[in-house]
Amino acid sequence: MLDNKEDMKYKMNVSEEELFDLNRNRLNKNNEDHEDNYLINIKSQLLKFNWHILSIQKNYKKPDLFTIWLIINNSITSINLRVKRKFYINSKTKLNYGKKLEYNCHLPRKQPPSNLYSIELSEKQYQKTLNDLKKKFVQPNITGVFERQIPLDLQIILSLGNVCKLTKDYLKNNKDTNLLNNYDDDDDDDETEKEYELDDLETIDTQAKNQKTFNKYKELVLKQNEIFIYQNFIDKFGTFSIYIPKKRTSYIIIFCLGTQPELPSFQKIWKEIQDNGHVNTNTNINDSNVSFKKTFEKTLAKAKSKFNKILSQVLESSGNLHKIITISSKLESKQLYKDHPILLNHPIIRLPYNNNDSNCFKNINWQKQMAEILLNRLSQFSNWYINSIELAQYSGIPLGNFETDKLNFVSDVMFSRRLRLQNHLLWISNNANKPDLGGIEEDENLFFNNLDEKNSLSKSIINPGIYTNVCIELEMHYLPIVSIVSNEFNLNDYSNTNYSNEKTFVNNNNKTFNNIIQSNFYAEKNSCSKAMETLRVLAIQWMKDCHKKQYKFVDSILINFLKWINDTNSKLFDPILQSFIMELINNSFKSLVNELEEKYSAKIIFANLNKIILVTPRSKVSDSLTYMSTVLQGIRKSNNISFRYLDLQPVNLWSTLIFLDEWNFSGLLVPQTTDNFQVQENGNGKQTGEEEEEEEEELMFEQNWSNDVNEFKVISTWNIAEFLPNDLHRKYYHFTELFLNELLKFKKQSENDMMIENMNDGLSKKTKINKDGYHQGFDGTDPETVSFIQHILKNVFANQLFQTISQFSRSNKINNDDIINFIIYVCQVFSFNKKIKPIIENIKKNLLKLVKISSFSQKVQYQNPCTSIVLNNYTCNFCNSSKDLDISRDINILSGNWMCTSCSQPYNLIKIESKLIQKVNKQLLSYQLQDLKCEKCGLLRRGLLEHSCQDSGKYINKINKDNFIKELNVLLKISQKHNFERLEELISSILPSEN
Repeated sequence: MLDNKEDMKYKMNVSEEELFDLNRNRLNKNNEDHEDNYLINIKSQLLKFNWHILSIQKNYKKPDLFTIWLIINNSITSINLRVKRKFYINSKTKLNYGKKLEYNCHLPRKQPPSNLYSIELSEKQYQKTLNDLKKKFVQPNITGVFERQIPLDLQIILSLGNVCKLTKDYLKNNKDTNLLNNYDDDDDDDETEKEYELDDLETIDTQAKNQKTFNKYKELVLKQNEIFIYQNFIDKFGTFSIYIPKKRTSYIIIFCLGTQPELPSFQKIWKEIQDNGHVNTNTNINDSNVSFKKTFEKTLAKAKSKFNKILSQVLESSGNLHKIITISSKLESKQLYKDHPILLNHPIIRLPYNNNDSNCFKNINWQKQMAEILLNRLSQFSNWYINSIELAQYSGIPLGNFETDKLNFVSDVMFSRRLRLQNHLLWISNNANKPDLGGIEEDENLFFNNLDEKNSLSKSIINPGIYTNVCIELEMHYLPIVSIVSNEFNLNDYSNTNYSNEKTFVNNNNKTFNNIIQSNFYAEKNSCSKAMETLRVLAIQWMKDCHKKQYKFVDSILINFLKWINDTNSKLFDPILQSFIMELINNSFKSLVNELEEKYSAKIIFANLNKIILVTPRSKVSDSLTYMSTVLQGIRKSNNISFRYLDLQPVNLWSTLIFLDEWNFSGLLVPQTTDNFQVQENGNGKQTGEEEEEEEEELMFEQNWSNDVNEFKVISTWNIAEFLPNDLHRKYYHFTELFLNELLKFKKQSENDMMIENMNDGLSKKTKINKDGYHQGFDGTDPETVSFIQHILKNVFANQLFQTISQFSRSNKINNDDIINFIIYVCQVFSFNKKIKPIIENIKKNLLKLVKISSFSQKVQYQNPCTSIVLNNYTCNFCNSSKDLDISRDINILSGNWMCTSCSQPYNLIKIESKLIQKVNKQLLSYQLQDLKCEKCGLLRRGLLEHSCQDSGKYINKINKDNFIKELNVLLKISQKHNFERLEELISSILPSEN
């Protein structure tokens, strides 16, 4: 027998991995004494080593019993863990049950802890006595019951993380029981089947240890053998796959009714996928040569039976070794264990299943599409697996216990742990949109009724007009997280702060109901101060980790921050905390806009939390790039700390822009020669700590946009034109593009004249631009441009408009009201410049004469024809970009193209429909619980018996019934257009029968 492992490797000429498998196979083939020694070894490892948790699996028969799959000293084993239900009761008087907490504890919303007791019950006892407990909870002396809704598996994750060990107390109390010496072959009480309590274990903070300890989790998991199972089927068609990455082998079972279909070449499709870049960049495994072993069956039952047989053979081939099994299937875990019982003996990792995968079976050529989807999923597995391990390592969450929305779950868990370190009770709730506040959350329906509108991202800055200087469109990232990190606010004094952008509080004699609500709102914000402080500390830690560039997933967590805060399905969602954060973000946003306008002389055309469009003081593309480089450098070095970490990325340049709002604009788009601006940082080598933070960055921009005016493209998007007949719709686009083309000719001629002038004067082009660049106006107000626009409007634009209106007015094909709307919409676009507004008004007056209507009529005043239906703070599940989604005005959505503008991935329509239903329910509640206001002064009625206001004004509904029904009708049309059946059913039940 060889005593040294290295000698064994040398003499047998095998790798360490092969040696490990060899030793294990030899152990399984030995006699029973060797098996007993193996079990004894596992027992000793449980007591000596740290437990790296792979997965926490529920026991569906015993809800308080969990199977914990562990890696201990390179071996996978399992233990049983029993968890008690633990909750807290706050009482005005002393109780004769429970354990009174002697230390200070923070309750949600700063509720005062009078007599706080913790109650621990077994789940069986809790469910049995639940009715009796509820009777106690409603007693007058009980002010709140907390943490009653936290799932038991989440309690384990929060308490243990993914690395733990036995406590010293447990080892001390079990010292007399020598498990190794007293081990008996006939003893059924196997230590691996022993039921541990949650208090028997303690977590190990790997991030607080050295880097070697931190990386241990990833190293141990990667040493284990893994299997990927993919199931994609419907009633009559489907496929089951077992993929073993380390052996580069895939077993595929295909079933369909009837004869065996002709299948495409799997090797050919696999090679195409590899050539297209779907390779495992995170592993050293060569996936180019994978063996595909295909089997055909005629029914789903036979396919499952064959799958179970192959899976058993694969698992038994490694003897007693447990394997990590990753499954992607539409079936729930309970059904999977029922169909494939062998899975109960191994740790399971769930990979989210794409519901669109099964759509391939609806097509005639389903075989090829099925094969492409299957092989794409197999090729993506290894990268997904590595990424999940690294995220588990950073977050301290077991690999097999991530929820579908990983980043939200990570944020919830890390925030919860921070709160518990501060002795703060959690408000995790089963009810979305309502935190668990001990029972008082049921009284907050009215108060939170309109919080969505208060927290909206739609508080946009809009400055319509005609802009002939270069306009730059910037995308903005990280503003939410840096607003939290950089704001130094005194939360304890928050309720006493006087906000200039809000109504000033008045004395009690004149205080209105609006002021009372507002005062309560600030008091509520102050109530979440402790949670806000904790969140800020966590955000600072995320920023530091991101700056170290050591944890690659932290960047995704930061981008996901706003989505997490606004998502009502987040475990720690709190409307008050959300509102507080949104106010901080909006304040930072306003500060940024002010700095751009005041310090850098940029005029904002449009701005929201995701995008800024500004017009530069330059008319040349090259000069505007230089100007933009200076601006972004200045922002990075700004005295405002929050701006230093902002990511402002130029995405579009417009040589000329006619802008009405986000959904109505036309412009001359400057084409890009390369993808984006490139940012380079000065300095060599890697830096850490304060040296890296204090280093000044210099932004170096390549000239990524073409200077050739001949390459400029006319881009037009006009939502208001969608409400015109087809003939007028085409004419509307014709006139806006006609105006832009004339301006383009003017720019070409001006550029040629400048070049000739420079050659004659002997001046360089650069000198001329620096000399005259800042004399250009922001919106076409420089004399030459204004004169040209006036000439175009009088001699070209007006003549063609008169001919068009005369032609349509003589025709009976188009309604007179549509012609009037056409005149209003066209003239509205050009009426924002003061120097050309008189010309436009004169043209409009003469055009209206042709249709025999006065220019003073109320009918000819501009009103946006489209009722705006906005989903506030909607976040793309793919790229985590948040925006206010206007589903009634977005042209892409109106055409049925529900795609994210940032990443071009499809939106989740089920989620959108659910949010619309929630919006309708809130609007209905608002309408039913609305106040009465004075028709004259607008003040709300203070007393229930008041018949009229002090100024003799009549009281009317705050929400107009006609407007409410109009909006519901728009939502009804949207639901019918996009097949939102649940939404249509809800609105139909609300609207009056005549509607």
